[in-house]
Amino acid sequence: MDSALKVNHGVQQPPEINPRAREIIKKKPGKSLAVPVYLEGIRKGDVSILAQSITLIESTLEEDRKKARELV
Repeated sequence: MDSALKVNHGVQQPPEINPRAREIIKKKPGKSLAVPVYLEGIRKGDVSILAQSITLIESTLEEDRKKARELV
Protein backbone atom coordinates (compact mmCIF):
# COMPACT_ATOMS: atom_id res chain seq x y z
CA MET A 1 0.00 0.00 0.00
CA ASP A 2 1.47 3.39 -1.03
CA SER A 3 1.38 6.28 1.40
CA ALA A 4 0.34 9.81 0.54
CA LEU A 5 3.20 11.08 2.72
CA LYS A 6 6.50 11.95 1.10
CA VAL A 7 9.78 12.96 2.78
CA ASN A 8 11.69 15.68 0.98
CA HIS A 9 15.41 16.17 1.35
CA GLY A 10 16.44 19.17 3.45
CA VAL A 11 18.00 22.27 1.99
CA GLN A 12 21.74 22.78 2.02
CA GLN A 13 23.02 25.37 4.51
CA PRO A 14 24.36 28.55 2.89
CA PRO A 15 27.99 29.50 3.59
CA GLU A 16 28.65 31.66 6.65
CA ILE A 17 30.07 34.45 4.52
CA ASN A 18 29.37 35.40 0.93
CA PRO A 19 32.25 33.88 -1.11
CA ARG A 20 32.36 36.94 -3.38
CA ALA A 21 32.66 39.23 -0.36
CA ARG A 22 35.53 37.13 0.97
CA GLU A 23 37.44 37.58 -2.31
CA ILE A 24 36.80 41.33 -2.36
CA ILE A 25 38.06 41.67 1.21
CA LYS A 26 41.20 39.66 0.43
CA LYS A 27 42.00 41.82 -2.62
CA LYS A 28 41.32 45.15 -0.90
CA PRO A 29 44.64 46.66 0.14
CA GLY A 30 44.87 48.18 3.58
CA LYS A 31 45.44 51.89 3.44
CA SER A 32 48.40 53.14 5.38
CA LEU A 33 48.64 56.85 6.01
CA ALA A 34 51.73 58.96 6.50
CA VAL A 35 52.67 59.75 10.09
CA PRO A 36 51.90 63.50 9.75
CA VAL A 37 48.38 62.59 8.58
CA TYR A 38 47.86 60.48 11.71
CA LEU A 39 49.14 63.31 13.91
CA GLU A 40 46.96 65.92 12.25
CA GLY A 41 43.89 63.69 12.48
CA ILE A 42 44.47 63.01 16.17
CA ARG A 43 44.95 66.71 16.91
CA LYS A 44 41.71 67.54 15.08
CA GLY A 45 39.82 64.93 17.09
CA ASP A 46 39.18 62.55 14.17
CA VAL A 47 38.07 59.38 15.96
CA SER A 48 38.58 57.25 12.85
CA ILE A 49 42.21 58.35 12.52
CA LEU A 50 42.70 57.80 16.25
CA ALA A 51 41.40 54.22 15.90
CA GLN A 52 43.70 53.61 12.93
CA SER A 53 46.61 55.01 14.95
CA ILE A 54 45.89 52.64 17.82
CA THR A 55 45.74 49.73 15.39
CA LEU A 56 49.04 50.84 13.88
CA ILE A 57 50.66 50.96 17.32
CA GLU A 58 49.34 47.48 18.20
CA SER A 59 50.48 45.97 14.88
CA THR A 60 53.32 43.45 14.82
CA LEU A 61 54.36 44.18 11.22
CA GLU A 62 57.83 45.70 11.06
CA GLU A 63 56.77 48.47 8.65
CA ASP A 64 53.92 49.41 10.99
CA ARG A 65 56.20 49.30 14.03
CA LYS A 66 58.55 51.83 12.42
CA LYS A 67 55.66 54.21 11.79
CA ALA A 68 54.30 53.59 15.29
CA ARG A 69 57.63 54.52 16.90
CA GLU A 70 57.67 57.73 14.87
CA LEU A 71 54.05 58.46 15.78
CA VAL A 72 54.59 57.94 19.51
